[in-house]
Parts: sequence; structure tokens; C-alpha cells
Amino acid sequence: MNLKKTTLTIAIGTMGCFLISYVSASLAQLDTQQFFPVAVAKKYQEVSNPHVSVSMKQDYDTKNLTEFELHGKYTDIEVVPSSSNQLSMSWKGTISKFDQTKPPVSVSDDGLTMTMTIDQTENDNSLIQLGGDSGSGFIQLEVPKNIQKVVLKTVSGNIQLHKVNLKGLRVQVVSGDTLIENSDIENISSQSVSGDLKITGPIKRLSGASISGDMDLEIANASPIIDLKTTSGDCHFKFNVDPQVTIQYYSISGSASIDPELGPSPADGSKFSAQVGQGTGLISVKTTSGDAAYIRK
Repeated sequence: MNLKKTTLTIAIGTMGCFLISYVSASLAQLDTQQFFPVAVAKKYQEVSNPHVSVSMKQDYDTKNLTEFELHGKYTDIEVVPSSSNQLSMSWKGTISKFDQTKPPVSVSDDGLTMTMTIDQTENDNSLIQLGGDSGSGFIQLEVPKNIQKVVLKTVSGNIQLHKVNLKGLRVQVVSGDTLIENSDIENISSQSVSGDLKITGPIKRLSGASISGDMDLEIANASPIIDLKTTSGDCHFKFNVDPQVTIQYYSISGSASIDPELGPSPADGSKFSAQVGQGTGLISVKTTSGDAAYIRK
């Protein structure tokens, strides 16, 4: 993996609030664990206000790689397609106590998968201080076509994907929300505790699990394969085309409703099965107390 270019902007907040920008370097074959411009960040760590705002862009040559993983905690993540054969990462955040031996964004690859880890914790001794709130840090990833599988893991950071083409996507969040818009993804896996999931566009195959997070799907293809499991989270399905699906819903105390255009109301709202159109696709929902609604837009 070749590191092509690093652009770093550092702003230090003082009474005068001055801006220091920047370091720009063209690097090749750099140790991926030491790519962060250490000397610059270290130089300014001893100022009276040690909170240093950092804006950074990184380009990677990923032509021999097919998979990508990002591990974060509070940083919001946006994924968009790249117009080149490089993976580009733009990052905004705050350094609090810089440790020159440990860059805030570490990257490694095993010849197949690139793994990027964002080092951030909530305490004052952390390398990255983002306040522990969603929206306090932000990463945008431009993913090239050769990356076919993506894994995104975060705690409270929100995740967005726009117009990406992938064979596989796996999302793991605790309280962050996930939005997938107008993307062509063959297989999506989503797991959350309280974070919501929203998808608009074609859904070929989706497996989703949540405790209290809701799942809102606006489906643009006729025969998706969808398997959802929740404890108390609700599931909403809106079809932009005439669906050709078999609907299966089971709940202990929840209830389901179905648009009259799709079929008759179930006699037992907590457990029913219905065939819509040819029934070639499948939408299965199992929940403890969550509700479900099926609507023809």
C-alpha cells in the first residue's frame, strides 16, 4: 500500500484565535503506522490551550485490495464513490494530548483488506478528544471500484453511504444511526442497539438486528430478500414499485398493518403471512414488541 499525499491543517484556539496551516507532503512507501505528520502536531502540543483542531486528507493506493474496514467510536462516517483508483480519507477532529508514537488514525493491510482505526476516547488523557458526542468528529471516505466489501464499526457516530456499489456491507453500531441512499449493494448486514437504520433505493439482500432501533426501508426493487429481528424497534416498509414478495411477521406483543393495495388486513396482527404479487422475494420480521407497517407508495 502506497501513501500518496497528506494534507494537514492545524488550528490552535487561543485568545487571539490564530490559524496555522498546513503541512503538505508527497510521500511514498511510508510506514503506514507513522503517516501522521508527527513533528508538526508535537510542536504545538505545549501551547496554553492544548486542544488542537485538525483537518486532514489522506490518499491510498488500494489497487491490490478488495476489502476495507473502519473502526471508530464517536466519529461520523460518510462513504461515497471515488472517481479514481485510490481510496481517499478526509478527517476532521481534535487532538488533545498528542503521543508521537501513536498516530490518531492508524492504517494497516494484509494484502486483501485495509483496516483503518480511529483512536479516540472520552478522557482528557486520550490521543483524540472528540467529546464523546456524535457529530464532534467527521470522516469522509471515497471508495474506489476495486473495494467490494466494506465493514464499518462505531459506537455513537452516524454512518451514511451515498451511491456506492458494493458486493457486501457490514455495519455495527451502538447508538449511531445508519443511512444508505441510492446504492447498489448485493448483501447488507446491519447490527445496532438503539441506532436507527434507513435505506432508500434497491435492496437485494438485507439482514438487520436491533434492540430498540427502528428500521425504515423505502424499497425500489420488486423482490428483495429481507430478514429483520428487533426487540422493541419498529419496522416500516414502503414500496416504490409493485412488490413481488412473501411477507412473514411474528411478534409477541407488537402488531402489523398492511396497505389495502398490498392485501387484506391480517386477522391476527401479531402473526401473519401474506403473498404479494408472485411472492418471489421475502420480507421476514421477528420482534418482541415492535410494530411493522407495509405501504405501497
